[in-house]
Amino acid sequence: MDDTVAALVGALKERGMWSSTLFAFASDNGGPIYRPGGANNHPLKGGKYSDWEGGVRANAFLAGGALPPAAAGTAYDGLFSVADWYSTFCELAGEDPADLEAQQANAWLRARRRLALGRPQRPLRAASQRGAPE
Repeated sequence: MDDTVAALVGALKERGMWSSTLFAFASDNGGPIYRPGGANNHPLKGGKYSDWEGGVRANAFLAGGALPPAAAGTAYDGLFSVADWYSTFCELAGEDPADLEAQQANAWLRARRRLALGRPQRPLRAASQRGAPE
């Protein structure tokens, strides 16, 4: 995987595209500790399909020239879900994460006494105080 990511980054840089790229990399969960898997999530307990930290804690990072300079080199130690990506990307792109079509659909659903669609999560602020969401 390291070689593949390095090749991708190298190709983007060779083509002059890295400066306008926001590269997002995320793992889905801890490694499998069952057979035939053989991951080691040490020092975390558990693995894939478990509720222990070894099954739910994973690495993620953003890189590239489109990453705001204030965010470079910072870390976020709080909780993060795949649902957080949408609003985070919208904020970085200067776009409003509000989904007008979803709002209209929710009005239609509420008028019929049905469950509404979920709301986008609030954006993460990578340059915020370490580990403390705003």
